Amino acid sequence: MKLPTFIIENIDHIVAEWKKAVLPAVSPLEGQAKQILMAVAADIASGADHETSSAAITARTLLRAMPDFDVRQVSDALRQLRAVVPSLWKSDEARPHAEWQRFHQALDFAVGEAVAQHALQVERTRALFLGMLGHDLRTPLSVINMACEYLARDDVPQERKAEAVTRVHRCAGTLEGMIRDVLDFARSRIGKTMVVAKKPADLDAVCRQALEDIRAEHPRCEFCFAHTGMLDAVADSARLRQALRNLLDSAARNGVRGMPIHLHAAACDDAIVFRVSCTAQALSADMVRTMFDPIAQLAIAGANPEGNPPADLGLELFIAREILRVHGGEASVAARDGELAFEARLPR
Repeated sequence: MKLPTFIIENIDHIVAEWKKAVLPAVSPLEGQAKQILMAVAADIASGADHETSSAAITARTLLRAMPDFDVRQVSDALRQLRAVVPSLWKSDEARPHAEWQRFHQALDFAVGEAVAQHALQVERTRALFLGMLGHDLRTPLSVINMACEYLARDDVPQERKAEAVTRVHRCAGTLEGMIRDVLDFARSRIGKTMVVAKKPADLDAVCRQALEDIRAEHPRCEFCFAHTGMLDAVADSARLRQALRNLLDSAARNGVRGMPIHLHAAACDDAIVFRVSCTAQALSADMVRTMFDPIAQLAIAGANPEGNPPADLGLELFIAREILRVHGGEASVAARDGELAFEARLPR
């Protein structure tokens, strides 16, 4: 039997065995694995070089459509395909050397294209990240600069100067928060755990403080709060307040203007469950799936230059989830029936 025929006739069995061998995060790529195998079979039959390789072209196309998968996952998928196909070949049948050589060559082309595409995507994401960081920093810095020029004038009334000083303090706080988020994100990327100071906390007060913060930032939004049970736990109140504020801010940014945003806190036997919900704007499935991963969101934006770029760096949800995780909890998001809902579980 010809190797291309063997691959095509046994493709479902090959992919089933492949799913058993790959990393769990890679197994959803079942359909993509079939496409790669079909392309490899075509390359074996045609003897294609790198420029005309169907496997390389298919790998490039698939990676552009899946920017949230990293090169390690894609390489693992291709490596396991290289191992599974020979293992299923009939042991009593001789291996056609030239065809097997083209089989490995086609997968080499696909791996090379995956690495090249990943490097290009990393560079695009880095450029987009730095560009958005500069944009986010420029706004509060511009306000501070204008306030300083205003304060330097001799004809400004004292009460106006006090207002300008308040604006400077507010913008300085914004800058400090952005820098803290970037540092927290950088530490997490190199494997360092966020530092928290846990002690008995009144989470009802934490919720109300987070709402006070977010109302000042979004004065035109309506925020509603309700709770059930005793909201007491051992936690870092300041960090938890930051996490809730971040979830509320994301709801305010993604929700339909004029519709209320709800924060509900419920005491369960083993956890406090916070739920932030709003009437949602239209969000793609990719954006919802990667909401807590700013790099994946930037990669999706970079892979689709015709789409709308993210409004900011998107670190808030990532930081919120890290705060919950360092407390032993978790944060998640769901979007259905016109509602966007964030849930945060904090162990008691």
